[in-house]
Amino acid sequence: MTTRQQELDLKIVNAPNKTQYRVLSAVTKVPKGKVTTYGHIAELIGKPRSYSRVVGQNLKHCKLIIKQLNETLDDESKKIDQNSFPWWRILSQGGSLAKRGNSGEAKQKTKLEEEGLEFVGSGNKKHIDMKEYGWFPSKVEYKDVKDEEVDFDKEE
Repeated sequence: MTTRQQELDLKIVNAPNKTQYRVLSAVTKVPKGKVTTYGHIAELIGKPRSYSRVVGQNLKHCKLIIKQLNETLDDESKKIDQNSFPWWRILSQGGSLAKRGNSGEAKQKTKLEEEGLEFVGSGNKKHIDMKEYGWFPSKVEYKDVKDEEVDFDKEE
């Protein structure tokens, strides 16, 4: 028996779609030394902030999704570079690291510190100061694809 979370995970990785591409493409626009939230990425691609969980799921499986998306694209300029994809620059609202089951939190913290970001607070309350390091443009130019460019499933 699968849980609802496992079903969502399977749906996300089994059928690349345009929204996933938009999420990943928007994430690539977050500059080095800056961070934003899952909810803000949702807004940048025209979705409500409540879509933040879907953004998080896309980032959770980003390596597989990027591989699958890149395999469907003929235009090299639209492919996403898996090695430099800045997943670590996306945080929970308030600047805290998202909970991860493995060593992902430590890896994310290290990558952010390597970019010069500093954590404030102590213990379980450590977070990034979003006023200092936050990146919240109202609009961003990100790569997009047209239906005829790739064989994506229809919008989720």
